[in-house]
Amino acid sequence: MGKRMITLTTLSSLNDAFVLRSMLEASEIPAFIPDENTCQMDWGYINAIGGVRVQIPEELSESAKTVLAEFQENLKGAPLEVVEQVVDPPQKSPLPISVSEQNENPLQSGKASWGGAALILLAFVLVAGAGFLVMQEQKYKRAEALFASGYAHQQQQDFAAAVADYDQALLLNPKEELVYTNRGLSHDELGEYDLAIADYTQALQLNPKDEYAYTNRGKAYSDKHENDNAIADYSQALVIDSKDRQAYFNRASAYFDQGDYASAIADYEQAILVEPNNADAYNNLAGILATCPKAELRDGKKAVELATKAFELSGENEQLSLDTMAVAYAEAGDFINAMKWENKYLESPNLKARDSVDAKARLILFEHKNAYHEEK
Repeated sequence: MGKRMITLTTLSSLNDAFVLRSMLEASEIPAFIPDENTCQMDWGYINAIGGVRVQIPEELSESAKTVLAEFQENLKGAPLEVVEQVVDPPQKSPLPISVSEQNENPLQSGKASWGGAALILLAFVLVAGAGFLVMQEQKYKRAEALFASGYAHQQQQDFAAAVADYDQALLLNPKEELVYTNRGLSHDELGEYDLAIADYTQALQLNPKDEYAYTNRGKAYSDKHENDNAIADYSQALVIDSKDRQAYFNRASAYFDQGDYASAIADYEQAILVEPNNADAYNNLAGILATCPKAELRDGKKAVELATKAFELSGENEQLSLDTMAVAYAEAGDFINAMKWENKYLESPNLKARDSVDAKARLILFEHKNAYHEEK
């Protein structure tokens, strides 16, 4: 699902926001300045919206607060508050004029003075500019409200409603990277892979260093069975963040689909190094080591160890590892345990009919002391 972003702080300077964002990213905390493009085009907009917001993923808020404290220290303890500029209205004190000019029509004398007109024009520009900023602020607040509504629909798995809200948000503010990313996620869930890819591509045009957009676009390519494109995107995500567990996991799956089992094994091993409690990575790696079409890559003993770890970590999702335990024991030559675990898998609730048929076929293999291997 999409990342929940919260505002870490609000600054009065776009440059300060850039510095804080750099410090956060150096600490491997993704940071986002929602109104960056607009503020760069019109610095007066900063005051109109109450300052420059710096947003981070909610789950990283505690780490981000530490970076924020360091940033404040670098500013010598200056409070991070928005500085509102108040423009005093022009006073009605008359301009000094000579006695001879008091009774003279400027147009008739050819000595026209446009000082008064200039003040009127200046006042008009100030009022119009303030009105424009208020309208812009309202527009962006409406866009943020639509984004929040879209995110709520997304969390409720009402992806069509989420897309509708994101569409409206982007009409109001087409420069919000996060909206494109989340709309892409919703399109992907709806099976609209080309639309998802287009959204992730747009997000990357706004922020070429967004590893999440690369990982998500890679998944959309995987869903289309375009594994070469998927692997390229996962690899780029890992160039940006070498600890992106999801990129390793997804790339392993793409390698497996291509028949590059050695690369799949290497990526699942990296996913486990990055996230040692990732049950799915243990389970999938065990499955390859137990059933790989290439005999030289199979390792029954290690497969049993990994499958056992996956079972211990999987909790409510233990059904995912029951079948893996069975094929791992079979590859290790322990067919009694292989049959025990396959029967447990067959007894698991809500097992799909096709999965049940496949499990019974494997059970017959185990009864005849044969391991199960994937076809090339």
